[in-house]
Amino acid sequence: MLKLKKQSKKKLTPFLLLLSSFLILILIGTILLLLPISLKNGNSISFVDSLFISTSAVCVTGLVSTPIPVSDLFSPFGHVVLVFLMEVGGLGFVTIFMFFFSMLGKKIGISTSVLLKEALNQNSYANMLPLVKKIVLTSFTIQLFGAILNYFALLQLGFDPLNAIPYSLFHACSSFNNAGFDIFGNASLSMYKDNFLLMFSTSILIIFGGLGFVCIFDVLQKRSLKKLSLHTKIVFKATFLILVIGSLLTKFTNWDTISWSDAILQTIFARTAGFYTVDMASLRNASLMILMFIMFIGGSPSSCAGGIKTTSLYTMVKAVLSFAFGNKRTHSHYREISNESIFKAFVLAVVAFAFVLIMSTIIMIIEVNIPFKDVLFESVSAFATVGTSLGITPELSWGSKLLLCVLMYFGRLGPITFISLLNRHAFATSDDPVRYVEEKIIIG
Repeated sequence: MLKLKKQSKKKLTPFLLLLSSFLILILIGTILLLLPISLKNGNSISFVDSLFISTSAVCVTGLVSTPIPVSDLFSPFGHVVLVFLMEVGGLGFVTIFMFFFSMLGKKIGISTSVLLKEALNQNSYANMLPLVKKIVLTSFTIQLFGAILNYFALLQLGFDPLNAIPYSLFHACSSFNNAGFDIFGNASLSMYKDNFLLMFSTSILIIFGGLGFVCIFDVLQKRSLKKLSLHTKIVFKATFLILVIGSLLTKFTNWDTISWSDAILQTIFARTAGFYTVDMASLRNASLMILMFIMFIGGSPSSCAGGIKTTSLYTMVKAVLSFAFGNKRTHSHYREISNESIFKAFVLAVVAFAFVLIMSTIIMIIEVNIPFKDVLFESVSAFATVGTSLGITPELSWGSKLLLCVLMYFGRLGPITFISLLNRHAFATSDDPVRYVEEKIIIG
């Protein structure tokens, strides 16, 4: 009987462990940011605001719930805490932990491999530890390269050589992890948008951080466009089209108010980075709708970016076009996209869209004086872990701030992770032998 009872105990699923690890990290960050040593010049911060900023850092969003920017609110120690939260949040607590675990020469079991597979969004359980090492080392290498470029850029801007070091490191971490935090002041990158080196470094770090490690490793291994995997080809094509079309539409909808460089930069930043070079509130409504769409799409799988991901959008568009032209199969680059991938993409998009609308509606019920456009923009920004804001976050009540925390958390882990908690057959290797009789229903 005792053995039966022990066997009947439910084990924590990899999805639940993944969700729990982020929650624990958020709580640790909340406590650290509340410490007096984390605050600057006798500043104070409420528990809700500390929780909000910690969630924003761990979920690599960049939204700030206080009227004081993080550059003036937190001390150097507080900035170090933010870097720690962004770094671990961007790469994932499980990835960082397993990296140090592997450095000690330890081996991992099957359950840990399953957890890593879900954390890294992989299709196979094989070679998890070598992949973790490559991800962490590649990430730090790219960030160090970006920090060096940032350093020389800040010297051009007149920064003190010693003072430029922490600024360079912080900005490189925030850019690559698509976090959107900055310690330059309350105008993000607006004051430095004419410095080509800083804008180039920031853009490259954001793009690399949003491409995903699967694509980066694929390019390094294959070194040929023809030999790249279907996933990498789709990511590159979708990313290129989003950046080009997004830049054109952003410029044309604000033809007389922003420059081409601002349109390009704002499109890059809106893909989950959260920086800005122009006053977002000054953009026309059409432009804000375009940016919301770009934010909702986000980056690519296995990256630091949020959103429903470029591959999901591409898969849905291809599936719709295939149906429209009467094709029963969806093809891309001489390969057939599986029905499971198509179904997963549509479920992801629908659940994400519904969740954003529901949370936006609840926030509008609480905040009766804030326009619908502003609330929706803030909600999409939170879900897609972007951090771009129209400036309403500090004005929100504590209830609305907590709802945005939920959106950031939901967006960082992804709707599929939460849905999988309800799936008792998530790791089943075979189909259910029992099937119901198929019957068509009237659609449309």
